[in-house]
Amino acid sequence: MEGVPDVRGDLEAQTPHVMEEQQLSSGTDDDRIGSTRRVAVDTVATVVSTGAGTVLGGPVGAVVGAAASPALGAALDKLIESVGAWRARRAGDAFREAAAMSELGEDELAKRLATDERLVELAGRVFQVAQDVALPEKRRALAAVLGESAKAQDPSTIDRALLLASALAALDGPHIRLMAVLEQARRLPEEDGDLGSDKSFGMSVSEVERADAGLDGTAAALLRTLLAYGLAEDATNGMTFLDRVRTFALSSLGEDVLGLLRLPPSFDGM
Repeated sequence: MEGVPDVRGDLEAQTPHVMEEQQLSSGTDDDRIGSTRRVAVDTVATVVSTGAGTVLGGPVGAVVGAAASPALGAALDKLIESVGAWRARRAGDAFREAAAMSELGEDELAKRLATDERLVELAGRVFQVAQDVALPEKRRALAAVLGESAKAQDPSTIDRALLLASALAALDGPHIRLMAVLEQARRLPEEDGDLGSDKSFGMSVSEVERADAGLDGTAAALLRTLLAYGLAEDATNGMTFLDRVRTFALSSLGEDVLGLLRLPPSFDGM
């Protein structure tokens, strides 16, 4: 493909230990074929996520260039190998999960990614985030977003999926805890006629912190992220200029994201 670098040499250099383990492992022919396929899927997913076949990135990736130096200690060398293996495995698991959730199968999912630039863009974001995420719920949610888009093959679905992927990338464990608390709050009704001065909607920051002591002192900062991505909304019933009495609830989009985060795994690896 024009403009895409030949990454075969890079991939061989990055995964020699993994490939040696697969080649030397004992077991039946089916076991070896399955293991080899897993390595291939992990590698392909990592290539899609980085665009140039580089397994390592960021500060750790900067160390790779010094790998040939005798000064590189054995412990650091092992760390580089371990991080690279983890990232490849997580990206591969996200690919397999997306294939399972979409019911397309790995081969068909790969074909659709190869023929749709928008899907490749989405897959790149999904795999790039998934490879660095230890939280399995978040990886499954990202995989579900990709799987649904690949199955639908609809531009509007992909547009929404890109937004969902960006929102999921910004969430950490505390954000998800906050979303679970805000889920209990009543949202403002869409029709103004349903409002009343005697009705209470949403939860204030202080109410959130009382509901979950683990969010004490951090709820306000976490809430800003949810508001920025449209996952939470202002539910204040009436006008006020006091931030401490404003109330908030999970938005419709936030409910969808929380539902994705609660999806069960499609296979043991996730």
